[in-house]
Amino acid sequence: MRGTLLSVATMALFAMPAHAQTWESLGSSTDGTSFSVDTQTMKTGPGGGTEVWIRQIHKKPQRVFPSQKAPLFLVVLNRTTFHCGDFAMSVGYTVYRDGNGNSVHTDPRQGDPSPVVPGSMGQAAYERVCPPN
Repeated sequence: MRGTLLSVATMALFAMPAHAQTWESLGSSTDGTSFSVDTQTMKTGPGGGTEVWIRQIHKKPQRVFPSQKAPLFLVVLNRTTFHCGDFAMSVGYTVYRDGNGNSVHTDPRQGDPSPVVPGSMGQAAYERVCPPN
């Protein structure tokens, strides 16, 4: 139990906002959600993909889950891996923040690679992160 509480406390500490990021705008979706990439954190991951943080800022509060009791958030940070050359991406560690920058939920799972959807904000991020062939 003590180890679990320590792990949760550590995750919450590392999910707190900081001000050293270099966010570069990728644009906005049709609902007004803005997307940006933290160019300072780009690195080649162990599998050869390019890892980077992607930030989404929503205009209106969203729920983490469809339940009325689920926490509200305005900002989502995803540690995303772009599989350059395969036109694919996978979303990893995710942090949901409220309007004050406080973490309201984290999801440490790493998703499987999936195709980048043409014309999406994912494609805009892919084109910024992956060098042209």
